[in-house]
Amino acid sequence: MAMWSGSPTHPAAGTAALQGNAIPVLLWGSRPGCRVGGSFSQGKQQHTNSIRLGVSAGFVSCGFGYETIPGMKPQATLGRATTPDGKELVLYERDGVYSIRVNGLELMSSRAHGSEEALARLVLARVRRPHPRVLVGGLGMGYTLRAVLDVVPQQSKIVVAEIFPAVVEWNQADLAGLANAPLSDPRVTVRVTDVADLLDGHPIFDAILLDVDNGPDAFTIARNTRLYGAQGLEKIRRSLRRPGVLGVWSADPDPPFERRLSKAGFRVQVETVPAHRAVKGPKHTIFIATVA
Repeated sequence: MAMWSGSPTHPAAGTAALQGNAIPVLLWGSRPGCRVGGSFSQGKQQHTNSIRLGVSAGFVSCGFGYETIPGMKPQATLGRATTPDGKELVLYERDGVYSIRVNGLELMSSRAHGSEEALARLVLARVRRPHPRVLVGGLGMGYTLRAVLDVVPQQSKIVVAEIFPAVVEWNQADLAGLANAPLSDPRVTVRVTDVADLLDGHPIFDAILLDVDNGPDAFTIARNTRLYGAQGLEKIRRSLRRPGVLGVWSADPDPPFERRLSKAGFRVQVETVPAHRAVKGPKHTIFIATVA
């Protein structure tokens, strides 16, 4: 077991006091963006049984879990890319668990993807057309796309907008097996572009699923803010065929965003779903907005 103490300084840091020699210590946040940033800095303190861990800024204030893992394998860096506004996007793997981080803060992990799958199920359950045309904003590790493919008929069409070419490449290689290679499905068309560029106001989609940030706030790239404001939501509404449905994944509730959705002409429902497939554990938020 490990006991943790620390404070939300910049960078946040704390001390894990160990019983015995069960090291290293793995910590994870209750939501994406609250993870260890990069490799642990470990150094046994003289005359104590503690290990000092340097973690990413804001981690301690997020709420997290921890466990000691004897003999845990070292983390492997599988790929790197740079976002349009200069942030570093990195793909990591450790013991079969994959993660993608932006400037050291975790954007997603293969450890928890139940809420991404719930996004697809909840939205598509409300779509009335028998062979829908679906826009998925953000490929991620393919879990949302796989969940879409699992519930729509063979004659459906799914367009995936992914702004980072590296993420598409990773899904065709190291990440392909996580969600049973969804990019190989003939119903899928991949557009390496900003999802906002596909929202031109012409009503061609029956459902739009957005999972490009940690919620209705620009986390990955700064220009994503245009998706969540009044003008962006108006474009999304006009890009949906009535009675189209918009789904937005979020790490947390966001009442102001709910109000913006309503003002943009949507009927809004908010669902709280488990981050993992298990019922217990952290929860995430799904905004479901139907064209009124």
